[in-house]
Amino acid sequence: MTKTATLALETTAEPQAVWRIVSEPKRLPEWASAFTDTAERQADGRWRLSKHGQAFVVRVVTHAPSRAIDFLRPLPSGGEGGAYVRVVDRPGGGSVVIMTAPDPAGGAARILEEELSALIRLAEATSLA
Repeated sequence: MTKTATLALETTAEPQAVWRIVSEPKRLPEWASAFTDTAERQADGRWRLSKHGQAFVVRVVTHAPSRAIDFLRPLPSGGEGGAYVRVVDRPGGGSVVIMTAPDPAGGAARILEEELSALIRLAEATSLA
């Protein structure tokens, strides 16, 4: 069984501000730079991402009412797996952003913190604009 890492960060940014960014896969390089350098929509609706020149394809599944988005890659076993992001209301205002990603070698928590922090900075800057 592959290990995962999960991290939740709070922000004063409203959930819809965070959702607008996270639900646009073309914006992945802005906040998930450890994951991808480029994001390009393919004709079949999937996304072609690349990191250090290595291309891979993900299927992006969104559920706007619950502000959930899954970035799914084919697995050698035949299924799919990847990163899962949820944006929920924070009591008293703002939001909580939760992300779960594979962590087979350990160390993913630091990357999740960097990525979610970058996402939050973008959302907070958008909220102030």
